[in-house]
Amino acid sequence: MATVTTTYTCEVCSADSSVRVGGVSVPDVPVSKKNHVVFMSPANAKREVEAGLANPIGVKSKGVEELAQEALLYAACPKCAARNPRGVAAQKRKVLHSRLSGALLLAICVPGAWYFPTFGLATPILALFFTLLGVYARKALGVPLERAQIFIGIAGPLAFAAFARAYPGHAWLVPFALLGPELIRPQAGRDFEWAAAAKRIAASRPQAPTD
Repeated sequence: MATVTTTYTCEVCSADSSVRVGGVSVPDVPVSKKNHVVFMSPANAKREVEAGLANPIGVKSKGVEELAQEALLYAACPKCAARNPRGVAAQKRKVLHSRLSGALLLAICVPGAWYFPTFGLATPILALFFTLLGVYARKALGVPLERAQIFIGIAGPLAFAAFARAYPGHAWLVPFALLGPELIRPQAGRDFEWAAAAKRIAASRPQAPTD
């Protein structure tokens, strides 16, 4: 992992700011070695190719500067604090996709649990899976984990699964309880990407002049 200093150009106030982006790593590139495709770091791949031990594969590799610029999608301007408009638009698309997916799941799970009460267990299992997936993603990106939120995310689906088992005639209510809040949750509460970017991006401090 490397820290890259790059320029953030704000589309709101038009100011150029020098920022440091941490956690930048160039992905491994593929090379052909002994009729096998092997992935290795760009530096090692270059050495292997130059030594005649491997053959290059024509796949474009991103540099650290390009990767750092991609991380600025969810950045806030160091000068005016405005969020990157491209990131705001991307977040709106993700929220819309999430709500449409939730509505589709609701349309499938409610009738399914109505006619087949055992199907009511599918929604808690799915909710538990997404909770664990979210915990893993936050941990990987260094975003703080809220214990109360994790507890609710795990205990809630388990409690609703027990409800579906105990009251199969009302199992169709479980999808409403688990998926309904996600459909009406305000966009402001879906700031996972912004929080992750804030952990990685910091304004560069100008160096003090030396005599």
